[in-house]
Amino acid sequence: MEKILKFSIDSALLKELGEKLVEAVHLALSELVKNSYDTDATEVEIVFDTNDEGNEIIKIIDNGVGMNFDAVQNYWMKKCILKLIL
Repeated sequence: MEKILKFSIDSALLKELGEKLVEAVHLALSELVKNSYDTDATEVEIVFDTNDEGNEIIKIIDNGVGMNFDAVQNYWMKKCILKLIL
């Protein structure tokens, strides 16, 4: 059975995570490919596709050793709130 994780974030966090870490789309894509090789992948496939809702998606598929579902859910799927102290 396929397990799916979904989360939402507010725009302030999206800006903090997205724009400040990776400023260009091509850099984001190359970072994902580098992540594959960090998991000792010997093959990486980039697939440009369309999902069931008609949205264009990019899949990065590799043969590396990554995290299992529970590790992703417990470590990466936590929401956080950024506070600016002035």
